[in-house]
Amino acid sequence: MPPLSAALSDFDDRAVEFFDVNLVEAANMAEQEALHRCARGLYHTALPAVELALSARLKTVGSKAVQTLRAERLKVLIVSFLGRADEALPIARAVADAQEASPALGSTHPKTLGARSLVAKILNKLGHA
Repeated sequence: MPPLSAALSDFDDRAVEFFDVNLVEAANMAEQEALHRCARGLYHTALPAVELALSARLKTVGSKAVQTLRAERLKVLIVSFLGRADEALPIARAVADAQEASPALGSTHPKTLGARSLVAKILNKLGHA
């Protein structure tokens, strides 16, 4: 098999979705809608919007991309505001760990430090001070 054919046969089918402009735009719009609903205190309706954004992000850029981590962090905030801190904690920890491991962010990046702070706030809310 020629090298180009071999490379194309190994091409990840998910990569096609990366180039799906409509799916990327849908993720952007869903995340913006979730933020808008949060700003209005409509957390119960913001959750489905952020979950839609996350689904699209996972299909386009994957679980470790900065955009996906941003949407995951938004989900943590929404779930926490809904009074479900026990559900938010493992997600918050995963986001903080992923941001720390990210070459784009790292352990000293303000977003990573903010994610660690969010974990601490959730732990405090759960009585683990």
